[in-house]
Amino acid sequence: MMAEYLSFRRNQAYAYSTRHPDENFAREIQQLFSIGLWQLNDDGTQVKDPVTGENKPTYTNDDIQSQARVWTGHEFQPLRSNIEREDQSSSNYVDPMQLRPVWRDPLPKMNLYGGHIGDGYPLCENLPKRHWLKPGARFVYTGSSSDEGDEVDAQAINGWNLFPRLQPAVDSPLHAALCASDGTKCTFPSEVVLTSELSCSGNANSQECRADRIVVVKVLDVANPTDNSTARYYTYKPLPCVELTFFNNGVGKTLKRTWYHSCGNPELPLGVPSCCSDFGRGRRQDGVGCLFGNERMTITTAEERCSMLNQTIGGNVALCNTDWRVGWSSVENSCTRRGFQWLANDCLIQVQVLAVTGRVGVVDELGARYWAGNIWRKNGANTFRVNWEGGRFPSPPNCAAAGCDYLNAGSAETCVCNITRTTYERVYSSGDALPPNKEAFDLHIGAAYRPSPPEYVAVLTRPSDNVVVWAPSSEVTSASWSTNVVFEVPPFRKGGRTRYLLNSRSMVHVGPPGSGFVFRNPPHFMPLFGKYSRQFEAWNSDKLWLESSEQEVEALLDHLFEHNSTAPFVCYRLAQNMITSNPSPRYMRSMVNAFRTGEYNGRVYSGKYGDMAATVAAMLLDPEARSPYADVIPTHGMLRDPLIKLLGVMRTLGYRSTWGQEVYFDDLLEKIGVSAFQSPSVFGFYKPEFRPAGVLSDKGLVAPQAQIIDGPNLIFWLNGMYSLVDFGLTSCSGGFGSGFFPIGRYCNRNQIDRARARSEGQLTYQPPANSTANEIVDELDLLLTGRRLSNSSRDILLFDYMQQKSVSRLIKLLLLSAEFHVTNFPQPNPSRPRSISSEVPSQGRRPKYIIVVYKSGGLDSFNMLVPRGGCTNNDLYNEYSTVRGPDIALSQAELLGINVPTGTQPCTAFGVHPSMPRLTQMYQQQEALFVANIGGLVQPMTLEDYYGTSPEAASIRTPPSLFSHNGMTQTAHNGDALNNSATGILGRIARSMQTQGYRTEVISVAGNQKFLEGSLTPYTALNPRSGAVPFYDYSQVQSVLGNLTKQAFESSLAETYQSSALRSIGKLETLSQRLSSVTLNTTFEPTARNRLADQLRMISRLIKLRQQLGTERGVFYAQDGGYDTHNNYDLSSLLGGVDEALGLFKEEMVAQGMWDDVVIVQSSEFGRTLVGNGQGTDHAWGGNIWVAGGSVEGGKILGQYPRSLMPEVDVVFNSRGRVIPTRGWEAVWKGVAEWFGVTPEQMPEVLPNLRNFPPSDIFNRGDMFKN
Repeated sequence: MMAEYLSFRRNQAYAYSTRHPDENFAREIQQLFSIGLWQLNDDGTQVKDPVTGENKPTYTNDDIQSQARVWTGHEFQPLRSNIEREDQSSSNYVDPMQLRPVWRDPLPKMNLYGGHIGDGYPLCENLPKRHWLKPGARFVYTGSSSDEGDEVDAQAINGWNLFPRLQPAVDSPLHAALCASDGTKCTFPSEVVLTSELSCSGNANSQECRADRIVVVKVLDVANPTDNSTARYYTYKPLPCVELTFFNNGVGKTLKRTWYHSCGNPELPLGVPSCCSDFGRGRRQDGVGCLFGNERMTITTAEERCSMLNQTIGGNVALCNTDWRVGWSSVENSCTRRGFQWLANDCLIQVQVLAVTGRVGVVDELGARYWAGNIWRKNGANTFRVNWEGGRFPSPPNCAAAGCDYLNAGSAETCVCNITRTTYERVYSSGDALPPNKEAFDLHIGAAYRPSPPEYVAVLTRPSDNVVVWAPSSEVTSASWSTNVVFEVPPFRKGGRTRYLLNSRSMVHVGPPGSGFVFRNPPHFMPLFGKYSRQFEAWNSDKLWLESSEQEVEALLDHLFEHNSTAPFVCYRLAQNMITSNPSPRYMRSMVNAFRTGEYNGRVYSGKYGDMAATVAAMLLDPEARSPYADVIPTHGMLRDPLIKLLGVMRTLGYRSTWGQEVYFDDLLEKIGVSAFQSPSVFGFYKPEFRPAGVLSDKGLVAPQAQIIDGPNLIFWLNGMYSLVDFGLTSCSGGFGSGFFPIGRYCNRNQIDRARARSEGQLTYQPPANSTANEIVDELDLLLTGRRLSNSSRDILLFDYMQQKSVSRLIKLLLLSAEFHVTNFPQPNPSRPRSISSEVPSQGRRPKYIIVVYKSGGLDSFNMLVPRGGCTNNDLYNEYSTVRGPDIALSQAELLGINVPTGTQPCTAFGVHPSMPRLTQMYQQQEALFVANIGGLVQPMTLEDYYGTSPEAASIRTPPSLFSHNGMTQTAHNGDALNNSATGILGRIARSMQTQGYRTEVISVAGNQKFLEGSLTPYTALNPRSGAVPFYDYSQVQSVLGNLTKQAFESSLAETYQSSALRSIGKLETLSQRLSSVTLNTTFEPTARNRLADQLRMISRLIKLRQQLGTERGVFYAQDGGYDTHNNYDLSSLLGGVDEALGLFKEEMVAQGMWDDVVIVQSSEFGRTLVGNGQGTDHAWGGNIWVAGGSVEGGKILGQYPRSLMPEVDVVFNSRGRVIPTRGWEAVWKGVAEWFGVTPEQMPEVLPNLRNFPPSDIFNRGDMFKN
């Protein structure tokens, strides 16, 4: 499910698909499921940058791009016949996903600490000779066929014989270990792990003792050792290891297969011999010198095998060194069909360095001619980050100073450099040089095996952290440590693995000696030189790389699991959802310590890091979770989730199904904002960081559940609960039942027993016989609130019960109380009566309205507004189609043409998405304009500022959490990027008008939204379809509700609920009555279900009520979703729906005579990458918006459209095509606020960052509106 939720299914490497991988899962596995957005201390507070004092992020966008390449190659398993499914085309959501190595990215990836995924693993080249015969060697049984495939197993193809398989002699130790004979036949265990070293004594000429590498072993049954039909196969699974990307001073040896080449590391077993007599002037021998089919060997072994042929074929036999002598390998008796063969020719590996970023690409001119050569070519997009020492690297165009060649790669300037040296350097010379913290050790290469006497001697043991340093026994007397020294480093996390690390690092030197251009040689898991293929074949089956694929994924997961922020992030989220929305620092430290140690309160659980049993114990058994004293803390506890409240009532009050069927709720998500198994997105039903307006926001605290406890949801919930109490589970009076009844629904309150008998189930609670009124109230208080009713609330309920004598009414009144909806004890505050903000009286002035249409998810707006022609300096449409590619780019013919005034933009002709003809018409009628390349900014920023290369870069600040939904949504909503507790832009605009004495309506038709917070009177949330939902029992409980909500509470949570109830129920009841009589002037009917049209229709009805409401100013928030298009290019249905809704709204406003008094501003959290990911696009920054209305001075594009869309040019950065905004949100809101009536004196409060921008970057009223 997560693969589809976060769109990494079928994610493919650029090397395979020439498209960049989808970044969605790489981002969200960190933000949502492991480490969060910000580095955390163990007490849950955010880590501050010691220089700037700002919160430190856990990752950067470069990290996301790097890790996205790990999440390639995943695909569903095939369907199984025993999986139940509704249709034959369903996917397999049951089995774990499979990995497709051919889709995976083979290049190095950085981790979050500036190192690399794979750091700490041993190098494959350092594994000891014949490691498959050493203790711990693991062999996995594959049955009657091998992982190398049927073609290799058959030892023949098309009538040609192939070399036989690696087949140990029946009397060899390896055969004995794998056969595991029971005395008469082999038992073939499913897995064999050697417990001791297998001897080659007396067996030195056997295949397993002479080979450089083994993969598959063929084992014949001892019961019939000459019968091939009894053969079974094992795959050897070597110790997890990595290879370094660069080798041998950049000089390798040539590998050739048919007409394809690659430059190979001569130290690794990559090819087979290709032997020629007289150094290539004589005949060539194919398939000679091989011990078994599909063998691989180092070049040294290949040379030895050729030299052994001197006596056989005569002449001086050595590796061939001329290309024309090595074409197709003959199949007959071939070591490997179409596999790589070693040649004597040297080859060169170069480094291509990108300007500004220092990212590098590997250049292999031989491999560039190989059909998978887009990995190796110059100008390729297969680049990766490395650690340049001191941040210095060859920088174009001054490449010659580094001994490099300058190359303009079209979208970026680069230097192509030779590698002058690859070195292994010691890191520490003695114990005096060691950092005091073991986690700060600059050691990245693992030792293949644990050192032990007598081969190694411990030369240092550090008691402070139990680090042990081992030196080879031959070096014990040396004055300083060598690269052979091994560090035994205890686990960084309790119960974790001990690390054995070499005192060595491999460095890559570029340029002449002394140039100082050096970076650490990055490791990689996946096959590269001499191994990589875009299509795995018999000689290189993709099954052989599954292990490496899995190891790379595991390495990243381990990295995230052991990250410093994982423990506090996980503990914080657990506590938020189970105990308190704002856990205290002391409470957090207790939980985090349990997570880190596997112990709590003296009890050892597993004693290991990540122990959830210990963590949950610390969470549930802490005084903050159990002590009644914690309940009286005003900020402790949480608002209860609506679904949890519903299920809690059903369980507590004895719900019983009428016919024994399972419980089915109808459309809970639409009604109350939450439903089991129906999360609207991966972000869940509410955001953990949601701060409701009011007392909690003022204190900087959160209440996640408050996001869905808006007016409509609260009233839907009350109607459903009251229906449950009265009728049972039905659809009567807004009930939650399905409405499907075997004998028909019955909703007559006068015959309630008959109604309940026809329900799907009912509550069975009855108070004990002869209970007094006090006892009944006390029992229900215990059952529903846990005895949290305040004395004043209890007195109100007791008095009502004594008057009405109705248990069901008492239950319903309890469900209204603040004590039911919160988990702490809401003590009344008699000294502080509740203040209710009153509406500003209307003076009858003509109203104006601002409507925000927010496109949630991040609109791909560079496909909404496209350059079409008439460009001044370069052909922007050609750049657009090149960068976006054929999957994304729209053709010039299908674009809806618009013109812009000459000299205002890089082109005079633009095009609008073909699904937006109505918006295009408004533009041409000068009733709509576009704003180009706008987004969240703190101050103006250039490409050089972003990369830190400008003189001002150190002082330039960016919005927090760039490219994340949460962070960029907050910036778009509050217009004050660095102020986490800022109110919303529309709320502040409304407040400024209210302080001027304007009667101002503030309404959301899309739930609780930050955009509207900050007005003097709380905003109202309406359901877009049903509007002001009527509370069916309002008249019956109005007086009691007034008494319950009259008293203010000490509890911040209770106050938040009470204010929601107060502002919702009464106002919505009034609005409900008024809206019921509204008839629009037009039909306002979209051609299909259109959520935005529903919202704009409701706004139209409210505008029609302007005289009854006395409205002089109104701000509305509407939202359209589905724009997080990671796996979708086509915006037609989304933008078509917006366009239709906008057209219908204009028609209605014109009919009402209000079109000139309305301005609609489209917004979205960010734009999207210009370059796709193979399925869709990813998060970016700047984007384009539109503004429409009768008074808008339309027919133009404000702002600055990028002068170039090529990466690393103008304002477009990195290979994904992310665009730096040239205007901040302040630019458009200044002009809109002035039109609305905000005074110059109020503007700094409405737009706090306005002072950071020059006047030329800001639009005034005259820029945007007529007269």
